Amino acid sequence: MAPSDPVATAAARVASARQQADALASRYFAALDRDAGLVVQITDLETRIRDDETHASALRARVAVRARQLYETGGTTLVDFFDGADPLDSARRDHLVAAASARDNNVFNDLARQNEVLRSRRQQLTDDQRQQQQAIANLRGAQAAMDAQLASAKRALADAQAAVAAQAAAAPATQASASASGSSRSRGRSPSSPATTSPRVATPPIGPQPIGGGSGGSHHNDPFLVCTRARESSGDYSVVNPAGPWYGAYQFSQSTWDSVANHAGRLDLVGVRPNAASVSDQDDMAWTLYQWQGKGPWGGRC
Repeated sequence: MAPSDPVATAAARVASARQQADALASRYFAALDRDAGLVVQITDLETRIRDDETHASALRARVAVRARQLYETGGTTLVDFFDGADPLDSARRDHLVAAASARDNNVFNDLARQNEVLRSRRQQLTDDQRQQQQAIANLRGAQAAMDAQLASAKRALADAQAAVAAQAAAAPATQASASASGSSRSRGRSPSSPATTSPRVATPPIGPQPIGGGSGGSHHNDPFLVCTRARESSGDYSVVNPAGPWYGAYQFSQSTWDSVANHAGRLDLVGVRPNAASVSDQDDMAWTLYQWQGKGPWGGRC
């Protein structure tokens, strides 16, 4: 059975870790989108509840005023509304006021029932949000573990590649020494066939190579990127917001940056502080994230 290629084995580990990390990142972004949607729904419900409570308070006040009027005036007439000559006018007035109060009471009761439903729905959404935030925290932990596994696989690949390179570098010296020793023993004999060695097979790098330079990436002037970096950082590629912390022109968190770099095959950027990356690399990672997850990571803006 042929021995396994250590470089190929290490590269397979990296590929597997990358695939798992990418799947976790997709789940993480989906969880964030779900949480953002819950926040919007809860905010909308709270607005509706406040509006209904304001309306209900106005109705309560109106009913209270009418009740006081009925109590204070009793069966007397009001000159402002009626001519005061017919006792039926007073009864008619009391009836109208009572009817209006009854209508307001009905509306008030309807609002109370509606608010009860809204509050129940808000509680359900709040419970969902709590569970969603726990899921997000769990995914963050899983991502951290997966990042460590990917880093270990990358180190193993680098070690395997270094070992192959060292063997390739040592081969000519070994062959020269063996050739010199053999020639001294074989003087007078017919020349032997030259030793042959298998050519070294270069191991291709994982993912595309870094895009250097201080100029922007190929999508630097795309309207979405222009708008996003202007809003997030005023176009400052070196800025750090300690509140997150968030880094660079597009205000990446480190975990999001690493996930996007892995998704793009840019393993050379995994672990690099976003604000320390080149302008073109920051542009490329922002564009990759936009193509992958849309506007969601930036709150749906721009």
